[in-house]
Amino acid sequence: MIFKGKALQMLKAKSVRTIMSSNSKTEKSVNLPTCVCSVDCPWNNNGCYGQKGRFEFKNVKESNLNRLALLNVDVEKYFTDMGIEFVKSKLGFIRIFGIGDTPTPDYMNRLYDVIKNNPEISFWIASFKAKFENYNEIVAKLNSLDNCIVRISEQDESLQANYDYTSSVVDVDASCPCGSTVDNCKECGYKCWDKSHKHITYLKH
Repeated sequence: MIFKGKALQMLKAKSVRTIMSSNSKTEKSVNLPTCVCSVDCPWNNNGCYGQKGRFEFKNVKESNLNRLALLNVDVEKYFTDMGIEFVKSKLGFIRIFGIGDTPTPDYMNRLYDVIKNNPEISFWIASFKAKFENYNEIVAKLNSLDNCIVRISEQDESLQANYDYTSSVVDVDASCPCGSTVDNCKECGYKCWDKSHKHITYLKH
């Protein structure tokens, strides 16, 4: 159980059709609602792209909330279905947390097993919460895999050296060209999955 409460119990865990969502840049990504994000995240309720635009559409919000409900009521099914979808997707690159974040360290530990069992796929985990001390061990394990990179969202340049791989948001001159000079991750060469790129900057959107 990740979250408790009457509202969550009312969500339709059985209505979840897919763990992954369609994504115009990466084709597919694993998403959760932004309610799992840290209250300390600088973008939470203050310009987060996951809280505006198409992510505010009723069907999109309900789908992500229902995925969280499934995670709560049947965690084994959630991760089993995730692994099956990864294989069936036939994708070479998958993003974890197009929106949302890791709910708990246990989520990341279970994710490790799924990623390890899919060595033919490269995974990029985008996370703010993974910077916290109780995630240190599992982040190191995930980064030790040849097919996985955990990029910590860190706006403070003085702290970026504390992590193996980081990202931040800028107003101009982003190193990620998606949305400006190219339309998707394939066209830029999947830099965010590439461990030779220690830090990536994104245009605020």
